Amino acid sequence: MEFTIQEILGMRDILTKVVQAEVPIRTAFRINRFVKSVQMELETFEKTRMGLIQKYGEKEENNQQISVKDPQKQKEFQTEIQKVIVEIINIDFNPIRFEEFGNDIKISAAELFALEKIIIFPDQVKKEKKAEEIEEKKEEIKK
Repeated sequence: MEFTIQEILGMRDILTKVVQAEVPIRTAFRINRFVKSVQMELETFEKTRMGLIQKYGEKEENNQQISVKDPQKQKEFQTEIQKVIVEIINIDFNPIRFEEFGNDIKISAAELFALEKIIIFPDQVKKEKKAEEIEEKKEEIKK
């Protein structure tokens, strides 16, 4: 599946919550595989982000912390980080059917929205089946 870094960043917190929830074992296995792949991508992103902070930032006098304070450098930093977060990455993952999460997991609508790319909802399954049926009927008509 293709994801942007921005999509992955949007899923990060809720994935932590989902990983800790009790779900059927097969679902837990699949989520854990996905999370490990996501973590690798986030580590790469964080190294890139820190490199940009080093490039555009300045050490503060009181401590060793580096921050980007100069308005022009902030603009340049934002331009470069935007290029990174829209980068498309591929993660070997097949979406999980909604019902495979079981009934015990509790998440908000906003959290569910953040995960919508990795979940197949019941209405999507119905639409896919309907589309398949239409294609089959078209093929029968052609014969």
